[in-house]
Amino acid sequence: MARGRPKVSVTPCRFCNMQFKRVEHLQRHERIHTQEKPFSCDCGQKFSRRDLLMRHRRLSHHEPPTETTAVNTSQGETEQSIPVEIVDRNVCPLPSLPDTGPAEHCSALSSAPVSDMTFDHAHFSQLMPLDPTSSLGLDSTYEFEFLWNNSSDMTDFLPTTFFDTDYSLSDIWQSDNIRINGSGSSAPAHFERGEKDQPPSSEANPMSFESLSSRLPPLEPDSLSSHNERLPHNELDSPAGLNSVDTQTGLPWNICSPKYDRISAAIRSYDQVLPKGIFVPSRHTVSRYIEGYFRGFHEHFPFLHPSTLKIETLAPELILAVMAMGAFCRVEKRKGYELYLASKTIIMHKLEQRTRLSLAGIAKGSSNDSSSRISGSTPTNIDDRESHAPAFSNSEFSIPPSQLQLLQSLIILIAMATWADIPAAQDALAMGSQLSMLTRAAGLQVRDEIVEKCAWSDWIRREEHRRTLFVAYIILNLTSITFNVSPLIMNDEIRLSLPHCNVEWVKTSAVEWQHTRETYGHTECQFDSTLAEMIAGRDVHYKEPLSALGNYALINALIQCIYFERQTTTSHTIRLDTVKRFESALQTWQRSWEATQETSLDPSSPNGPLGFNSAALLRLAYLRLNANLGPCRNLLSQDPKSIALLFTDDSIPLFTRSLHVDRAVLQCIHALSIPIRIGIAFVACTQSVNGSIQNPLCTLECALLLSRWLSMISNAVQTSGLDSLREDERKLLAMIASLIRETDMANTLENKEADSYCIRRMAATVVRLWAETFQGVHIFEIVRVIGETLSIVAELLEKRLE
Repeated sequence: MARGRPKVSVTPCRFCNMQFKRVEHLQRHERIHTQEKPFSCDCGQKFSRRDLLMRHRRLSHHEPPTETTAVNTSQGETEQSIPVEIVDRNVCPLPSLPDTGPAEHCSALSSAPVSDMTFDHAHFSQLMPLDPTSSLGLDSTYEFEFLWNNSSDMTDFLPTTFFDTDYSLSDIWQSDNIRINGSGSSAPAHFERGEKDQPPSSEANPMSFESLSSRLPPLEPDSLSSHNERLPHNELDSPAGLNSVDTQTGLPWNICSPKYDRISAAIRSYDQVLPKGIFVPSRHTVSRYIEGYFRGFHEHFPFLHPSTLKIETLAPELILAVMAMGAFCRVEKRKGYELYLASKTIIMHKLEQRTRLSLAGIAKGSSNDSSSRISGSTPTNIDDRESHAPAFSNSEFSIPPSQLQLLQSLIILIAMATWADIPAAQDALAMGSQLSMLTRAAGLQVRDEIVEKCAWSDWIRREEHRRTLFVAYIILNLTSITFNVSPLIMNDEIRLSLPHCNVEWVKTSAVEWQHTRETYGHTECQFDSTLAEMIAGRDVHYKEPLSALGNYALINALIQCIYFERQTTTSHTIRLDTVKRFESALQTWQRSWEATQETSLDPSSPNGPLGFNSAALLRLAYLRLNANLGPCRNLLSQDPKSIALLFTDDSIPLFTRSLHVDRAVLQCIHALSIPIRIGIAFVACTQSVNGSIQNPLCTLECALLLSRWLSMISNAVQTSGLDSLREDERKLLAMIASLIRETDMANTLENKEADSYCIRRMAATVVRLWAETFQGVHIFEIVRVIGETLSIVAELLEKRLE
């Protein structure tokens, strides 16, 4: 008898002509185009699939499962006619794998017994015949429907329960281990934590996979997702950021002739310092570059206040830095480098002047006064100090605007150069020490609580100062993450309070801001104490959710902690108790992220891309906690071939298979599901628009860990057979296969190959899929390098299959 899936003609998608092997996959895909939700509940909610409706009824209305109805295959009924036991396969375990030892060909294993399943095998074989990968359990697509939640444009984080290694993934997603009662979900005894002093959290009520499709939060967190939300939906749905600024006067890039004349005069005043051949761009070009900055870079690092910013009053080095980054964001790199050089020249000139004055003061015996001028720990004169005293709860400290703008200029230049071409990246590393020095001098270690009653103008100045210091810390930390070098600002140096929420920051008038502040208030949260609470595994968002920028700073801090843990061990693994401590901290951070309504997994969210960037760093944290990826990254070389060779060198130990590594693999799988669900080609066309550097860095390491894990699994299967795999590992394999089936590379799973060979082919396929998301124009050179590296890695892995 012929084995494998019979050839059935399935028409292509009528919207995009994408091909599918199965009718139900075609239908599910087309509903993404049509947003059709044909299955409705009596309560009014609608769903795109029947299994989601059935789950909703069980969880929300506590209806018992309905009986199986016969399948009328003669009438061509498809997914809508499939019995509940077949569609909702996550309510029963995967079939146990046959104890036959090592297998050489999938075709020899396709007769794996499935008698323990609760549905009729004859009906199932007619509807969904087993393919050559059935022996690996890779045909279990319905087990993982939580990856395809059609209630929104893409899924959100996986629940934190999935990343608790006190029990296996199989314990979590086996529905017969969990009972749903009238008050919600309750965990069996072995899930209970016994921490009565802790506030209730999502971790305390782990759910099975059967409820994930209806339980996962949507792309934009729902207003009812947390009882702690400080900001109501009308605040978040109202125009935010640059779109709400007065279009006639408020936009920073509205450059009239008088403004342009002031900008030109300020820059030309440094003609004797600037390199020859550098000219001020035309008025319209200046406007274009400034708009490029605020439409691109500013959304990722919002430390300037657009609605009150007067661009013509800024220091010339800051104006040039803004224009340089804006030129990059408008993909005018040559002009961007020219403006970068001009801004850097003025910055170095000013720093050199300050150093010269300091040394001259020491030579004259007035070291205290001169050191004050260079360090900035006190203002240059008493008038400055008095005029800025209201800016801080500690009135003995303030810095003049000129020093803050010098710091802001350096932040922008380093952010621009770090991910640019090699000479610029090396320049950024060299300037990092200057940035750290200026950041410390600007009050990094000074408590800066903002009093509750203050004027809008005072609040803007204080918040801008705080945000500037945090962005400096984040930029230097991202440099460490990118190049695997030591961070230049340590977590324990920061004594600041966390930034306020974006909804307050983007208000365009004192009246609007005052209304928001009086209605919802704000509790000052210290960075150091909040980080300590997270590392201890205690939730930090119950009194009041943190801001998106605050969460962004904290995930950077957790990655820095993991970095130093890696430096203190000579092995590729971290001590188990340390891993569990950080896993608990990462789960705590995720719950804080979910409670912050202004965050989102959508890079184009009207609330900004900070949530999207933070999500990438969360995945990166899980990867670096569980795998020593440092030896395989050499991004400073910007040589894709050398990086790819390290990438595919199996002799470099990165990790050991474990429950903890399973969680990192799950993060990789979820990261891959997002571009597949949106569309690989679409992501390739739009990735450069969002300007995120965190997501490409995360993609590179996800591809590295997932491909290496698949290689290790393949070796284990080749040596000891399928029975050597844990059930969790088999389910993770099935999840990867379910994703591959949704792409135009689904045919790679159709070959009748040895099991170990099939798994190696999956490794090459997932890297190839990620590589295809980089087929576009990129703002930063390092993103192009990452994309080219992934393409070379995919080619190397494919050649090994020949």
